[in-house]
Amino acid sequence: MLTTRRRAAAALLVLALGATACGGDGDDDPADPSGGTFSITITTPENPLIPTNTTESEGNLVLSGLFTGLIEYDPETSEAVYSGVAESIESDDSTLWTVRLKDGWTFHDGTPVDAASFVDAWNYGALSTNAQGASYFFSNIVGYADVQAAEGGTPAATAMSGLKVVDPRTFTVQLSSPFAQFPLTVGYNAFFPLPKAFFDDPVAFGKQPIGNGPFRADEPFVPDVGFTMSRYDDYAGEPAKADGVQVKVIADINTQYLEIQAGNLDVLDQIPPDAITSAPDEFGDRYLTRPSSSTTYLNFPTYDPRFADKRVRQAFSMAIDRQAIVDAVFDGTREPAYSAISPVVDGSRGDACDYCQYKPDEAKALLDQTDFDTSTPVDLWFNAAAGHDEWVQAVGNNLRDALGITYRLQAALQP
Repeated sequence: MLTTRRRAAAALLVLALGATACGGDGDDDPADPSGGTFSITITTPENPLIPTNTTESEGNLVLSGLFTGLIEYDPETSEAVYSGVAESIESDDSTLWTVRLKDGWTFHDGTPVDAASFVDAWNYGALSTNAQGASYFFSNIVGYADVQAAEGGTPAATAMSGLKVVDPRTFTVQLSSPFAQFPLTVGYNAFFPLPKAFFDDPVAFGKQPIGNGPFRADEPFVPDVGFTMSRYDDYAGEPAKADGVQVKVIADINTQYLEIQAGNLDVLDQIPPDAITSAPDEFGDRYLTRPSSSTTYLNFPTYDPRFADKRVRQAFSMAIDRQAIVDAVFDGTREPAYSAISPVVDGSRGDACDYCQYKPDEAKALLDQTDFDTSTPVDLWFNAAAGHDEWVQAVGNNLRDALGITYRLQAALQP
């Protein structure tokens, strides 16, 4: 619904590679801006720190420092760059892809990153009995259907037939249909490699991952507390400049902001909406912004019969004044989303969603054509203590004013 146009800091990987730490011991040479440690904050990740079971921002932020995929994404342009493990990803028909790996990449336990590290990881993520949240990322690979089964059932296979190890540095991927953009997708954390140690003890691994990224986990991650990561000196990519990162779990975005104001936190990648106008002056050149490809949205519970009719969903969408919310709540630091693809991503179109335009009269007329029960309140769920309250309430007010519905704000505590 809303596209984040500017963010208040860079991602962990950007900091790892290009930023001087703020929490050093004071002995660093000013002419050599490296060393020291810095602190960041997240809320507790939803699941253990396993790449194929991480589908939310908090776990992904941690994994981005612990792992490196086949490709990476330029932090300024979001374009795919071959600075990761892949030497090349090529296909003559956009269906059968050959992936060749660079030499010299190792996991934090010293074992090599090879073709099996990717193939085994992807097969684990796809297999339905492993119940991995990112399983769907592999759905276009031949054999995916064979590793799926209904709950309690047994899949016909335990590995996708479309993945083949050719040699230690080469594997092939057979897709179910041509997909020219396939190389651009494999930088997502679902496609990260896994060492043999993962398969020996996935539970322990989820607490203290063994990755191949610029930082290594010094200790198990403690929910509601955090952990520390240190620079991996044998990293095959561009080495981190900071010696380490302290990851602090702080559940409330307002508390996070107070901590950075007090100097107890070095980096905060989002700020509360009510601080947007004052933060640039308060932090001066410590306040950094950059375009972001993230999108904020509300999902419809289509399992609820009230929302089964697409005209209901279309009416709700046209009843929301995205631009007014951007201006009033976010002080113009977001952009209305008229496409599922962020404007910073090549190929994004601003006219892709006809029903994302604010048309309250048409919305009411369309809803009146349905059997939607306006006497029952609509529950608007959002993560508590994450700065969502004001914009979700604005959405509710739009729906009330345009469609005549009532609503209830439902704040869910994050895990």
